[in-house]
Amino acid sequence: DTATTEIYTSLFVGSVSVYKRQGVEKRYFTYQEALENSRADLVYVSTINSLHAPLASSALRRGFHVIVDKPACLTVQELLT
Repeated sequence: DTATTEIYTSLFVGSVSVYKRQGVEKRYFTYQEALENSRADLVYVSTINSLHAPLASSALRRGFHVIVDKPACLTVQELLT
């Protein structure tokens, strides 16, 4: 079984009651805070394309499994860093 128990969003999407109904126990307000404090096994990166590689890299370096919306990066150089 899987569950979304923690969420980070830069947007105010819905109220706390909406998150609670969906089973979300913790909401983070910065990506750094989420990476430092999360107990999650997986990070799903769904943001503007230019942020995919840096956000995914940060999560991977901290040992998270990562799923990225396409494209994962914009250049070959970005892929190699």
